[in-house]
Amino acid sequence: MDTLSKCQKSVLDAMRSYVVKTYPGSIGYVLYDVTTLYFETDKED
Repeated sequence: MDTLSKCQKSVLDAMRSYVVKTYPGSIGYVLYDVTTLYFETDKED
């Protein structure tokens, strides 16, 4: 994420270009999930 934040504008422009070409029409918002879930345990279910 640190690397992406350094070139945020170009990343956002590329994402917008892709979405507009892939899904033509009027788009007001594009939401994406950046969460990562990871669970580890020594105890089996």
